Amino acid sequence: MQRGLDGRRVALYVGSLANKAGAGIQQALEQAGARVHVLTDDAQQDDFHGGVYAALVVVSAASANAPIVQLVREFMASDKPVAAFGDAVPLIVAAGGAPGRKVAADGGSSADLHAAGATTSDRAIEIDEALITATVRGDPREFAEAIVRQFSERLDERAVDEMSELSFPASDPPASTPSTAGPQAPHDEAR
Repeated sequence: MQRGLDGRRVALYVGSLANKAGAGIQQALEQAGARVHVLTDDAQQDDFHGGVYAALVVVSAASANAPIVQLVREFMASDKPVAAFGDAVPLIVAAGGAPGRKVAADGGSSADLHAAGATTSDRAIEIDEALITATVRGDPREFAEAIVRQFSERLDERAVDEMSELSFPASDPPASTPSTAGPQAPHDEAR
């Protein structure tokens, strides 16, 4: 059963409540059924724990404080969906998540991204598996649509993978029955 974002908790980091950049993204996520938790620089330390969220969207990085960098790091390390918009894209570098990633970049951030091991894209919105990035010239509505679509697909795939691992653990020995073991030697009645 596919559920996408329905009922899943998504962190939306906006830096400050005065920042209205995330309003459209929050609305799109909520319309898809996500339970959005808006994070600001003033949020409690416990709110910056990756284990309580299924996905992370960052639309501001004006302060690039330690808790948000750590949260991005947790998400990147666990391959959970992350989206970064505009000035939040450098958080991917600060969190150590740039190596091997394809990232949307404006002129000024390209050098830092390359130095950190990322491949830059001149597209306004770039999707690289569980990472979605957008430059400041990216359309926020298109970014929100990409987040909803990609996060839904990614979370459903992840759920299927987890169920598969639970059903068929790698440590289980291969199934062997007399019919799968091959021809049987005749029983020696004299024993």
